Amino acid sequence: TIASVSALICISQFFNPLNINKYYVPFVAPTQFTTLIEGYGTPRVVGMIGNPNAQGYLMALSLLSGLYLMLTKTSKLLSIKLFLIFIAMLMTLSRSSLAVFVIGALFLFIFYKKNKTFSYYKYLILLVLGVFLFGSFIFLKENEVIYNLILWRFEGLANIMEDKSFITRFHGWIINFKYFTLSPVFGVGPLPRGGEVFGTSDNEWLFFLRSYGAVGTAWLLLFLYSSFIFTNKIKAAYMRNFNYFSLSVVIMTSIYMIPAGVITSSSLSSLFVAILAFNDKQLFVFTNK
Repeated sequence: TIASVSALICISQFFNPLNINKYYVPFVAPTQFTTLIEGYGTPRVVGMIGNPNAQGYLMALSLLSGLYLMLTKTSKLLSIKLFLIFIAMLMTLSRSSLAVFVIGALFLFIFYKKNKTFSYYKYLILLVLGVFLFGSFIFLKENEVIYNLILWRFEGLANIMEDKSFITRFHGWIINFKYFTLSPVFGVGPLPRGGEVFGTSDNEWLFFLRSYGAVGTAWLLLFLYSSFIFTNKIKAAYMRNFNYFSLSVVIMTSIYMIPAGVITSSSLSSLFVAILAFNDKQLFVFTNK
């Protein structure tokens, strides 16, 4: 419900009825509001987070959570909410968010088990959905208005090495990797991701390598994945499926941390950790039960 409200705010920002964006968006996003003022050609919604990429990640995480709930129990109201959230995610123009959602959703859908009939049909659904999405993309691409507003940015994923945004990030990665090589074991210390010394480190994995070295990054990986690696055999289907959902969230987030940040973002990490906390503690060998 909260995610759908956030999605409605994003949709409102995109269409900007009565030019309401000028009254509050500059306070929410002081550095990003220019794309949401009246007359701008390709607006990027920021929600109440203030950053389009961060808002896109929240929408992607909400979509994945909603997909899990849909697999558990179908609901027309939930379907409408998920549609609104998906539209809002596209309106952020965050390619990273779209890519990680697709990866997380595919992982969850493939490993989710319900019954034999579901197992037979889920691959057919994947095929039909893939054909539908491809056909929709071709159709929408021919619509010049929609293409100029949204699709042009996502189409850049096919030629990512020529994308200016990626090239800027890549140069920042090189600088931060050089500092990591100066102290590869324990890093150079916990300084901000962006700054005059190291430049901008959009890649959060490089930030942890630079700051805490191989030791600190290995600890983070252990924190994220150990509960899935060292689990006892789970017999209950619903517990096993929730475990797959949690793992899909971790995988999705791990990939998103390549071009952006989650753990170091107070507005994103709280929801991410909260979802992981729902795992039943009795599943894990660390409880000694």
